[in-house]
Amino acid sequence: MLGSRTPKRITIEGSDILLPMDLQATLNVIIARSLSPLGANESYESEWVDISTKGGLVYVVNTDADGTLKIQHSIDGEEVDYEDVVSVTGGAAASDMVIRRALYARVVYENGATVQTKFRLLVTAMP
Repeated sequence: MLGSRTPKRITIEGSDILLPMDLQATLNVIIARSLSPLGANESYESEWVDISTKGGLVYVVNTDADGTLKIQHSIDGEEVDYEDVVSVTGGAAASDMVIRRALYARVVYENGATVQTKFRLLVTAMP
């Protein structure tokens, strides 16, 4: 009856109802990737990447020379507002996770005084 305040039970059986989902938020996004060794005191810098739908970043670095990994965070993708700094020892792979601290992120890797013959870098943003 129209206008009735008596609740009616509705059941759905064998339905193919799909709920909307933000697929972008469920995928890992590559922030930085490099397999090209760096010369003495050279650096690698990625572009700013929108990570506003992500929860954290995971990095792995494997190199044979000492260096410094910087994961930079920015509110607007233009200016660094916060920076996670990791000292990397040549010959010992480094991997960890950092939380998202802003809407954009980029990666800077600064090689030390020794020329690399091996450099493997990957930084991804996770849901």
